[in-house]
Amino acid sequence: MIANERYLKILNFLDAKQSVTISELVNLLNISESTVRRDLATLDKEKKLIKVHGGAISNKNSHIIQEESLEYKRFINQDEKKIIAQRASSLIKPKDFVYIDAGTTTYEMINFINEKSATYLTNSIPIAQSLISKNLNTIILGGKIKCNTQAIIGSFAKEYLQNFNFTIGFFGSNGVSLQNGYTTPDIEEAIIKKIAMEKSDKSFVLCDSSKFNLVSSITFASLKEAFIITTKIKDIQLLEKLKEHTKILEV
Repeated sequence: MIANERYLKILNFLDAKQSVTISELVNLLNISESTVRRDLATLDKEKKLIKVHGGAISNKNSHIIQEESLEYKRFINQDEKKIIAQRASSLIKPKDFVYIDAGTTTYEMINFINEKSATYLTNSIPIAQSLISKNLNTIILGGKIKCNTQAIIGSFAKEYLQNFNFTIGFFGSNGVSLQNGYTTPDIEEAIIKKIAMEKSDKSFVLCDSSKFNLVSSITFASLKEAFIITTKIKDIQLLEKLKEHTKILEV
């Protein structure tokens, strides 16, 4: 199979799925992993897709309907997520009451958190477990568990969350776009995010490069309702437009 045929198959696959792993392309195209990596690098350079750790995502203003599993998302843009998480954790001050939203980038924050006088509340089972392992003051929401993300959602979690007032909150988002703000595919998870953000004095969305210009089914906040922590945005036009709506912390 010649290169142009492979490129077309990769792009058609992305149009259907919005994301693809290297192993999926190896099986689909029956080629070596090194060839897949070269093809993705070429298509990324031509701005036909966005190459991420372990695969690629569509660079179109895509609509995400289905939530990927926690295990899958942990392998996307790992290096970026760690850099963003480290910057986010540095914002926590003594005695803060911190909300940490379910998500793979927010999960990475725990490796860098050392403020023991703060109190941490989360709706994520893995994040709560990591906080406890560091002997940090931890509260977890009660309610229904969403299996593929291990996030706690539902009416009981919503009511419980109303009791708290956070000095700072850190949030994940499946998509960030100028037109639709911060979005997620699950309406119950969107409700929890929305309430927690409203109850936070300051809110930060942790966003790696794969999230920009993506749109999920439910908007849980407009851009102005939270600052964005991300790595350096190469698209200067996008950066300037984002800055019209919110503050961007590039790391």
